[in-house]
Amino acid sequence: MIKKELLHKLPRFGAAALAAVFAAGALLACKPIGSDPTPAPTQSVTAEPTAEPTAEPTAEPTSAPTAEPTEPPTPEPTPEPLAPAFRDIELPIKVKYDYFAIPEDVLILMTEGDRELYRRTALAYFNYENTVEIPEGMEDHPNLWRVIDMYFPLFFADVSDESIAEEGGVIRREYESTAEEHETTIRDFEGRIDELLSEVVESDSFIMQVLTVYKTFTSGIVYNGYNINGEDPKGPSDVPYVYRHAVNAIMDKTGVCWCFARAYNFLLCQIGAESLTVHGLRRGDSAIHEWTVFRYKDEWRYADPTWDIGGDSLFFFGFTIRSRERDGYPDKDVSVLEGKTHRASEHFDVSGDHFSLLYNGICSGDTYKLDHENGLIVFYNVSYDIFGGTTETKLCTYDPENAKYEFFD
Repeated sequence: MIKKELLHKLPRFGAAALAAVFAAGALLACKPIGSDPTPAPTQSVTAEPTAEPTAEPTAEPTSAPTAEPTEPPTPEPTPEPLAPAFRDIELPIKVKYDYFAIPEDVLILMTEGDRELYRRTALAYFNYENTVEIPEGMEDHPNLWRVIDMYFPLFFADVSDESIAEEGGVIRREYESTAEEHETTIRDFEGRIDELLSEVVESDSFIMQVLTVYKTFTSGIVYNGYNINGEDPKGPSDVPYVYRHAVNAIMDKTGVCWCFARAYNFLLCQIGAESLTVHGLRRGDSAIHEWTVFRYKDEWRYADPTWDIGGDSLFFFGFTIRSRERDGYPDKDVSVLEGKTHRASEHFDVSGDHFSLLYNGICSGDTYKLDHENGLIVFYNVSYDIFGGTTETKLCTYDPENAKYEFFD
């Protein structure tokens, strides 16, 4: 949890909305096809009258009058996806993971400045460059640093908040390592991601992979609010300011809610999930909380690794906005990104109750394991003997694909 006014360190501005342009088709019509009768000229009468003049017969219409076929309406143009513009980037060094895996649903909420400066900032990082020029007209970038922390946590492995400054149309920052050390930092970060994803089984279903990452990640992290936002509840009030990021949860296995939510978000994106984070203010509290939201079976689901620290429970995996409201976070106060209050409910429907049985804890036990062979979650109770030994008793299994329990006697 963090103070509301200190959730994000850098300034924020209003976000720009995107709009699509549509073309309308036209209907064309023409006159019927036909010809008028033309009478033949008559001759003058003399002693012997000639045959009575007759009119030249009217030409037969070649066909019944018809209207020219109506042109079909012009189809509405399909907006060009924003994501490919990120994925086509060529990096100056070879990396293993995707630092541009921002879902389309997040990209459309970002301003043009957010998107362009994200590209430039990432490229500058891999080039070990200290400055990024802000293009004219792209000064509005309220989400830049939050999105960098969500999808490019590597950035803060080598750059401190205090070194970032924006002036004269340029963003400047200082690295904490030499150029040679900088590349080592990148390799160390990717090595740690290797560890966190090492338990993922490629042949597993998508949801089992998502659960595997959750189990591995929550098992290793420890909540640590010490010195957070310059406050130390156990010591003097003048302790040095410390700001934590997703990279701290990844590399140091410690942090606070937003560190865990954004770190899990990044890990999900590396296995092909669409993911982001949201934040909300609990009733009667001054602390804003942040958690992850991911897409599964064309629906969005919440996951809160902070409240499942220890890796022994799934109470806060896949839960809904109704469950979050019961925790004290009103739907109307749950927001996404920065710049202005983007109500999460206006963009992400998190009402599907596929995992509601997990949240209700019908069969939770003391711990759980993942049965990759059968695609199941297995819950256990744990008992201890006087010699320090443990005995695990299987309580039930849960099929996450079909949301079904099976209990044992």
